[in-house]
Amino acid sequence: MYNIEAQFLQTLEGSGINSLSLRNYRSDIHFFGKFVRENYLNDKTSFVGDQEFSHAITPEVLAHYQTVLKDSYKGATVNRKLTTLKKFLRFLESQHLVQTSLVKEISLGGNIEGKRSKMMTHESVKQRVISNYKEYLSARR
Repeated sequence: MYNIEAQFLQTLEGSGINSLSLRNYRSDIHFFGKFVRENYLNDKTSFVGDQEFSHAITPEVLAHYQTVLKDSYKGATVNRKLTTLKKFLRFLESQHLVQTSLVKEISLGGNIEGKRSKMMTHESVKQRVISNYKEYLSARR
């Protein structure tokens, strides 16, 4: 778990949500973080910083994540996980770690079949994330 994920969960704890909701948030955020690490950062065990993690979250990554969820879970579970992700993205926005337009990339419910033809392949998304990350590193120098 990244520090920013822990900060997000601490913020939720402080808001007085019930323990079941907090457990679901924790599970959903952990699942999303694992998805990003394993598919886009190739980082299954070592630590990367919050900025590197949040920089890997792109519209293409979010589209891929939504597809994976919708192919793997029932509607109510998908909506819960995506609602959690929207809340997490808003938190990242408040910390100035992602672009504000990312929340708009999350669509709850509905059928994505018509959108699938416009989606990028896993490999092309991965290449774009790597390219964006290299640009990010170059800009930091």
